[in-house]
Amino acid sequence: MKSIKLLIKLFEGKNNCELKIKDSNGNEIITYNTKKDGIKISDKEYGLIDLLPRQYVDLLCFSDGIELFNYDNIDGLKLLGLDEIEKYTKYSKNTYEEDWDDDIIIFAKIIGEDNYLGFRKKEYGYDILDCYFEELPSDWEIISSDFDEFLVRFLSEEGNKFWIC
Repeated sequence: MKSIKLLIKLFEGKNNCELKIKDSNGNEIITYNTKKDGIKISDKEYGLIDLLPRQYVDLLCFSDGIELFNYDNIDGLKLLGLDEIEKYTKYSKNTYEEDWDDDIIIFAKIIGEDNYLGFRKKEYGYDILDCYFEELPSDWEIISSDFDEFLVRFLSEEGNKFWIC
């Protein structure tokens, strides 16, 4: 839960505003709209809550979507809200049809690209996948097995796509 604590600390006391954190060149690197409330656990009507890792559900309770390190809409990561998760997962399923793996849920979009990150449910836990749409889902690389660890690393590397390097 270290990543969630980092995000909460970052946005602490900044209610009812849109927060844009900029780097030394004036580029927005983190965009967070505090008016976009987090989900309530009673939002289980989506059915997705039970399919997502607990760590991501905790993030959704904090905010139903966050953009991190958005450099002029050409780079960064958008952690999707519930509606967007459903939308992009359906889009992916329709794109891949019979090659789709129903254990995958798209949870993030790479800003400026048509690539995504997804959770793949395992017997115990989840893998985080680099959902590079030029490949089949069966060929997508595992970049982490822990959302908290992934997010802490992404934040500490200031948005660097460490899984590509």
